[in-house]
Amino acid sequence: MANGFLLIDKKIGVTSRSVDNKIQRLFLTKKVGHLGTLDPFASGLLIVAVDKGCKSLPYIDDSFKTYEASLFLGQKTDSGDLTGQIIEEKDVPNFNINDVEKVFNSLLGESEQIPPMASAIHLNGDRLYDLHRKGIKADIPARKIFIKELKIIKISAKQVDFSVICSKGTYVRTLGEEIANRLNTVGHLISLRRTAIGDIDINKSKDIDEINENDLISPTDLISYKRIIVEDEGLIKDIQNGKNISLQEKEDRVLFCYYLNGELLPLAVYNRYKEKTYSILRGLW
Repeated sequence: MANGFLLIDKKIGVTSRSVDNKIQRLFLTKKVGHLGTLDPFASGLLIVAVDKGCKSLPYIDDSFKTYEASLFLGQKTDSGDLTGQIIEEKDVPNFNINDVEKVFNSLLGESEQIPPMASAIHLNGDRLYDLHRKGIKADIPARKIFIKELKIIKISAKQVDFSVICSKGTYVRTLGEEIANRLNTVGHLISLRRTAIGDIDINKSKDIDEINENDLISPTDLISYKRIIVEDEGLIKDIQNGKNISLQEKEDRVLFCYYLNGELLPLAVYNRYKEKTYSILRGLW
């Protein structure tokens, strides 16, 4: 049976869910999920979990993600991207690279961001994009975000191409609107591509039409916690039964692994409970 992770380079125009559906059919399983939804207009890295890999998905480090985006100035849309309706137009003042760098520097670090209505966030049991389609407005609470890096790729009279490393939960569409606002105009994204999730790079991904079972990656290769390989059968059973374990470790969280038919697999994630005692967070295999 196929288990593990796939690194997919999602195409423009397809939903993240449709990628999951295609993987379900390809590997004949209903247990498929992905890490970090990409909008249909966006492309790039999508980490997809298959079968037992789904249990490990929450333990991949996705605290920061890297994107490349193109911001068109002078027009604002109701979605923040090129798929929406134009709701405002404004002249674009003359600006240069120094002006853009000044804006970018002002956006670095922690701030608050209000997510767009056209998003998959749940609010009182409804997804915001469902409310958006019905024309219903909602008071969306702001969330804290962190911009680690913001760099210019290219600028022209009405366009700013940039790369950004931002915290999980940051909407680059909304960031683009804020960049436009600080340049004294309006704008929307005309392209967005995710190039990395944590340390996992787009260069390791493949088009979904090229994927096969040989592309499955063991969760032990992507989970960044310290690995502890267990070979004692009694200890393996204790971990499978969720018993507390005594360890001479300094890490607050560890990944127990074991060999099964010559393959190194994730056994369980454990948290430090007190001093040298670790308690199970979740069994993985």
